[in-house]
Amino acid sequence: MIGLTVRGQGRSVGRSIVDFGAEAMKRILFAALGAWLVANAYAAVPGDEAHGQRLLQANCTGCHDSSVYTRPNRMIHSLDELKHQVEGCGHAAKKEFSSTEVQDLVKHLNDRYYHIQ
Repeated sequence: MIGLTVRGQGRSVGRSIVDFGAEAMKRILFAALGAWLVANAYAAVPGDEAHGQRLLQANCTGCHDSSVYTRPNRMIHSLDELKHQVEGCGHAAKKEFSSTEVQDLVKHLNDRYYHIQ
């Protein structure tokens, strides 16, 4: 063990430099893992996000713009509510989305606007 001397105290600290390195590595590892988990938290929703974006642009922007997704008093708070709303909008737009298309739209809207986990 390599001891460290605290200036002005004249005593040795009982932790080695290796211990400091291990603690630093643990902190770095946990910080990196946390950042990765946050970045990928919304990726758990299945679907093709790019296809959902194309569907949104082709079918939804005729009725409303993106402000409906970002307004402070929005009504969507769960993935089930989001899916139900997408299905309802499909009826309003006179477009019957397949289950895959609904899932792709939900994926895009959640990744881009809602961030529901």
